Amino acid sequence: MKASFDASGDVIVITGGANGIGAALARACAGAGATVIVCDVDEHAAAALLAAEPRLQFVRLDVSDRDAVMAAMQSIENEHGHIDGLVCAAAVQPRRAVHDTAPADWQRTLGINLDGVVWCYQAAMPGMIRRRRGSVLLHPQPDSRKRGVRGGQAQRPSARAGRAWRHRGLAALLVDQRHGGRHAGA
Repeated sequence: MKASFDASGDVIVITGGANGIGAALARACAGAGATVIVCDVDEHAAAALLAAEPRLQFVRLDVSDRDAVMAAMQSIENEHGHIDGLVCAAAVQPRRAVHDTAPADWQRTLGINLDGVVWCYQAAMPGMIRRRRGSVLLHPQPDSRKRGVRGGQAQRPSARAGRAWRHRGLAALLVDQRHGGRHAGA
């Protein structure tokens, strides 16, 4: 079975969109007619993606930098008039046991995998709420138990738990705002 959808006229921002699932989603959304802005720090991967899929646009963005996220999302809204979809796919996957993790590496992981999601929500949600239109997809990190991550590697599960908690609350807020304050479940 092959699913299809029409995203003509939609503006979709995909963080972490230069590689992996983010890139696959970017190609699929562009193929469905959306204007897709890939936000990533990997300029080399983004260049290769844009060469293969010229309908995509690229903005270099480190999602752990709140000011950069706010500026990038505002620029996208100014240029395109709105953001209809936000896909938070940016993530890092450290491979060290927590007792071997340097504080800077811990902060980097949480900065991208958790703070980056919050900054993107803060930047994109006000416009979605104002228009009562928009969707957010939080790409979950793989389950560390299924990926062979050894015990003691707490960075990903910690960030994943924080992302899930934050996403549930913000999803409920978006649903409430779309339905005039009536909670429709999230």
